[in-house]
Amino acid sequence: MADKRIKLDDAATELMLDALRVAAGLDAEAQAELRKLAIELRGILGAVDVVRASSSAIERLLAAVDAAASSAHAAIAEHQLAMLATFADVIQHATAETVGTRRRTAAFEIVDAVFAGATPKEVWKNQGAALHRAITREVRIASLDPKATTQALVTRIVGDAETPGLMRRAAKTAKTLTEGVTLAVAGQAQQALLRSADDVLSGYRWSARFDSKTCMVCGGLDGKLFTLTGEPVGHQTPLQGGPPRHPGCRCVLVPEPLQTGVGAALPGADGTLSRGPTFEQWLSRKSDKFKRQYFGPGRLELWKDGKLTLTDLLDMQGNPLTLEQLRAKYEISAPR
Repeated sequence: MADKRIKLDDAATELMLDALRVAAGLDAEAQAELRKLAIELRGILGAVDVVRASSSAIERLLAAVDAAASSAHAAIAEHQLAMLATFADVIQHATAETVGTRRRTAAFEIVDAVFAGATPKEVWKNQGAALHRAITREVRIASLDPKATTQALVTRIVGDAETPGLMRRAAKTAKTLTEGVTLAVAGQAQQALLRSADDVLSGYRWSARFDSKTCMVCGGLDGKLFTLTGEPVGHQTPLQGGPPRHPGCRCVLVPEPLQTGVGAALPGADGTLSRGPTFEQWLSRKSDKFKRQYFGPGRLELWKDGKLTLTDLLDMQGNPLTLEQLRAKYEISAPR
């Protein structure tokens, strides 16, 4: 049984890393969309002298900004939803293979996934609205400053070599949101499959496995057990949808094998179950080939030398994973 738990622990972490690599590919597409938006905003903002413009002209400018921002973020949402629907199916197949259940898929609607209290569409709609509000604030401030120039306004929003601008901040936020949405889809698709796997599983355990910088919320959840339907076992902490609990969360849910025989119960219900492995313990079980594949040559050494944080090490931006590669890894045929 101990070997089975180690296998399940390893598989849960590997799926999380796969999700981060898929997110890196999705983020590249989102960044391309935001670069197109920046060019469009440069044209919209550069066409109006906000200091001398009438209030109606400024309102038209802001309406054009709103339309551009909304359209760009809707395009990001549409692309990600299409890709993540396939991704969720792959996650379920891979999870089913790992736990050994007969079921290979379970009902899961991608549009109903939730990250930070919002569905994927809402996440990107909210981000577009937030960018519009920030630009509106800059435009109105500039319109009241007699020394303001159109070029300075454009630079504050779009940025240049020396000034980050609002769009660079938007790009960083987009990366965080893409990771969060992808991990949420992975976790919730996995949970849907696990709920139907009562032939081989008795529940799952929250594992915050990485390092001493793990946040207090996730540290407190580490080792907590839940039934397959998400009910707490031996504690009162609610699952609340499972990982990711917050942006940047790297927690996973580890399936617990079904216990049989007289007196069988969900392991750890009495508080005796040991917690999941630390990052170092998990990594020590991996081959050099695996480490190079996931982290790239040299990066792991930099982390060991203290020159990279764990967050930096787990940033998969330079090592994306396509859905075709993910299917090949788990030997899953593409849908016809």
